[in-house]
This record gives sequence, C-alpha cells and structure tokens, in this order.
Amino acid sequence: VKPSVIKRDIPASIAVNLVRDKSFSFRRFVPAHDMALRQYTLEEVRQHAKPTDVWMVIHDKVYDVTKFLHEHPGGEEVLIEYAGKDATTEFDDVGHSSDAKEQMKQYLIGELAEADRKKKTKVNSGLTLDKRLALIAGSAAAIGVGLAMIFKANKK
Repeated sequence: VKPSVIKRDIPASIAVNLVRDKSFSFRRFVPAHDMALRQYTLEEVRQHAKPTDVWMVIHDKVYDVTKFLHEHPGGEEVLIEYAGKDATTEFDDVGHSSDAKEQMKQYLIGELAEADRKKKTKVNSGLTLDKRLALIAGSAAAIGVGLAMIFKANKK
C-alpha cells in the first residue's frame, strides 16, 4: 500500500489490514457496506446452482457461499439444496444467531434487482409458511370432526 493513498489520520498498519480484509474500499476508504451493491437478477443467481458455485438470495441480498460450504454447521447439503434460489424463508425458519448473520456479511456480493424484488413480492404475497401450516392443521381438524360426526351418526 502506498503511503500517499492512505489518509494521514489512519495509521498505515490499520489501513493495510482494512484493505486486506476488504472491509474498506481501497480507493476512497469508504466502508464497503456503504458502497452501492451490484444488482443481480434471479436469472443470474440461478446460474450459480452447482456444488462448486453456490449463490443464494436471503432478504433480497445475494450471497456467494461457495467458500462457506464446508464450514456450514448444518452441512453443505443444506446450502447446495438452495443454490441459485431465494432461501429467505428457510433461513428465517432455522432461526440463525446474530453471529451467523454477522458472518454472512463476508459472503455478500450484491442485491436482488428491483424488478425481481417486485416479482418475488407478488409471487410470495400469498400464504407464509406459518399460515400454510395453520391451514393444514385446521383442515385436518375439520376433517377429523366431520368424520367423527359421520361415524357417530352411523352408529345410531
């Protein structure tokens, strides 16, 4: 790192580590998370659905988790299953820790394109997982009550 590039109020050793960790932009020393993220379409994300190239969408952010596969506590199969897809619901259902959410930041490569966010919202605006489970449970209970009434009526 050239001393002329480093701001004078930041010690050179810290600046070098910041650049090495990619947490800061080399050109302007703007925190990387404050820079505009690249936009990816769902189609672009779908092209990264191989065990050697795993991208996924979580909360409209695009992550390349390929290097994380072997470290994932739930096993790499879980990540590969959702490669190239939106895994927001599954991610939320597991209840990841704040440490896990913090660790994700290093795999963030962009965000979902606005047009695909709108499409996704229309598609997902139906029933959530909780509502679907409640609907299934309610339907099963109603069927059970109905069968009990039929059985009771036939006994008389």
